[in-house]
Amino acid sequence: TAACAALIALLVLIACALNKPAEPSPPEVNAAGLCHPAKVAAPIEPTVPEYEMLYTDADVVALARMLYGEARGCTVDNQMKCVWCVLNRVDDARFPDTIIGVVSAPGQFYGYSPDFPIWDNLYTVALDVLTRWSMEKQGADVARELPSGYLWFTGDGETNHFREDY
Repeated sequence: TAACAALIALLVLIACALNKPAEPSPPEVNAAGLCHPAKVAAPIEPTVPEYEMLYTDADVVALARMLYGEARGCTVDNQMKCVWCVLNRVDDARFPDTIIGVVSAPGQFYGYSPDFPIWDNLYTVALDVLTRWSMEKQGADVARELPSGYLWFTGDGETNHFREDY
């Protein structure tokens, strides 16, 4: 165990050396082998533009429930395309301008029900696409799985097929 303690102390010293401030002196180490707090460089915060998220938790839940009914047996890529299809409709003047309005419109998403469960993996897919949709609407270049003109899809429970025309 003495070898383990020496190895740990060496690793701590290496970590201290990598995190030292720009000054040329070596980092101060206390009796326990830890860097002196005053000598550890503060992390650099990246500059990332702030984006307003243009959705609510109810929107995420509605999309997760739609995915349960329309795409729970599909790949994640296919699930993401289903969410983009809904959002394409929200952005199209021919459809309701809210997510719940689109997914609950009569005869549109047979796989949506407010009683469906909310699976964590489907919630995560919905949240990811909604975040990128919000950023895109504010000028960010995001990875979009489905072009904006694709407003319809049909599927068999394993694969959904997306199209521009009804």
